[in-house]
Amino acid sequence: MLNLSAIVDAWRGWLKRQAHGGSRFFRPGSPKVFAVIGLAAAMLTGCAMVEEEPIDADQGQQRLAEAIELASIYDYAGAIAQLEPVMPAFQPGTEEWSQACYVLASAYRYREPVGQEGVEKSRALFARIRDESSNHNLIALSLLELAREAELENYSAESADLPRARQLYRTVMADYPGSAFSAEAAIRLANTYFTLESARENLEQGAGILQNYLQEYPDNPLSVVMWQQLGLANQRISGDAQAALQNFERAEELGFAVPTKKDNQLWVMAQLAEKTDDVQLAARLYQAILTETPRAGEGSFAKERLKEIAREHPEWSLVIPERQTFSSRRPDVVGQDPENQTP
Repeated sequence: MLNLSAIVDAWRGWLKRQAHGGSRFFRPGSPKVFAVIGLAAAMLTGCAMVEEEPIDADQGQQRLAEAIELASIYDYAGAIAQLEPVMPAFQPGTEEWSQACYVLASAYRYREPVGQEGVEKSRALFARIRDESSNHNLIALSLLELAREAELENYSAESADLPRARQLYRTVMADYPGSAFSAEAAIRLANTYFTLESARENLEQGAGILQNYLQEYPDNPLSVVMWQQLGLANQRISGDAQAALQNFERAEELGFAVPTKKDNQLWVMAQLAEKTDDVQLAARLYQAILTETPRAGEGSFAKERLKEIAREHPEWSLVIPERQTFSSRRPDVVGQDPENQTP
């Protein structure tokens, strides 16, 4: 007799191995994946006389763990396949139910291609977490997801609903004061006012949200992001180079949000300093590019401009650091830095 459970278990194991191996065969949305799922469905149909045993709590837990693992590698289709059949095994309101709902809702939301059905399913699950869960962290995350979905028009066939998004962001800010959830909500709320088409009053309103939050919670977990957002708003929207530079300097003091982009941020600041005629600050920033980000793409330009400033202001006694490259810092590598070669 055909052992249906063994076949289905083997099929699930194969899917998991493909996901772990990063196989090109196994990609969310791939026609081949749906073909495999269809094959499994055909097996089930062909063995309709064999009844599956009801899934108990232990099996539900195992499926949840596997779904979390699949979602962590962006295999949302696999996570859905794991969780959908076992959701009745979880008691609503429990911790396991909350986790399962959140994973399944996220998988519906981010599975490609994004469709109206997936958006509606995810919205319903996030709303259930908000209303029925006792896990405050997942409630906050669900509110943020609901707000984000309302904010962005391309998440569904519906138009954006900015008033609803802003109200949800304000709810998170009020219910989770000073937390990372609240800080993220403040940033996203401000960003609903920061657009290239923003009127001056909208820009001021968005900046005011971040400024007020920083005043109340100066050491919040995302303060550096807020200072950089304020700088970008001044730089790109209002064109206020001085205000942008001051905000970026605060972010520099805290350590930029994305360390790997420090060279670009320092370069932007140097250009703003030049624009405001603060040449001495620009010189410091060019030095920082050469010493703190020695392999920066802007390094050659920074060095040449620093030489020019040194000639214009000999009284500053500027030090011009040598630009270090991979070869100049690795004596075992054949070749020399072209900038340091002697004729």
